[in-house]
Amino acid sequence: MSELGKFLTKDLNDDGNVLWVDSLAMIPGSGGERGKFDIIILGYVLQEVSSAKGRLLVIEALWSRLKDEGVIIVVEPGSPKGFRYINAFRDWVLAKDRKSASIIGPCPHHGQCPMAKHPDLWCHFSQITQKIPNTVFPKRPAEPDTVNEKYSYLIVQKNAETPNVKYENIDQAKTAIEKSYFWPRIIRPAIGKHKHIILDLCTKDSGKTGQLQRRVIAKSHGIEGGYRMAKRMKWGDLWYFKHRVPNKFRKEGRFGKRLW
Repeated sequence: MSELGKFLTKDLNDDGNVLWVDSLAMIPGSGGERGKFDIIILGYVLQEVSSAKGRLLVIEALWSRLKDEGVIIVVEPGSPKGFRYINAFRDWVLAKDRKSASIIGPCPHHGQCPMAKHPDLWCHFSQITQKIPNTVFPKRPAEPDTVNEKYSYLIVQKNAETPNVKYENIDQAKTAIEKSYFWPRIIRPAIGKHKHIILDLCTKDSGKTGQLQRRVIAKSHGIEGGYRMAKRMKWGDLWYFKHRVPNKFRKEGRFGKRLW
């Protein structure tokens, strides 16, 4: 894996800035800001650690190497097992106060994961990736050149409050970047139907917990309701349109006057 990583970063390491070591203990310096990093990526590692205590030690060791306002990205296979590792890390984050650790993505909230206790659901996403050339990483002749990779992930920021912690609601956010922390996440592929599209979202309810929500985006909603964009949205994207109440709930009766 080290040889493969060196190959992938070859173009980035002309000046020798990329340092390769065999363990955390070999990273030079740990006092002050020396030996600390802005970004730490932990990819497909937790499942290789045999015990929960060992995984916790890995997370805490990496967390101590992260700078203030730095970001740690943990990625695991998009399977029920991989998601459990990600959710265990998420519980570790939630046990801290929000000034110490805040979730950037994919969750739009800091409540309990609504899929964690569901036996048939797990939070994961999909990405078409290209296989490493056979000259670098051997593969069987029957293996395709591209693969639809499923993965679960969590991005956490250290010693910084994200906008969805700092503000009580999205109306207080000042920029589109800050507002994006409140937007729901599309957790399944969009379902295209005749003149409407169905989106499954993970969103924040009126309290502090998360909830799963299915929304129907009809053609009658137009551009402002998000119908045109819904056709372009992919699994894992943020949905930034407000929830539109169906027409039948907007009137006092079938032929009554509009309530709003």
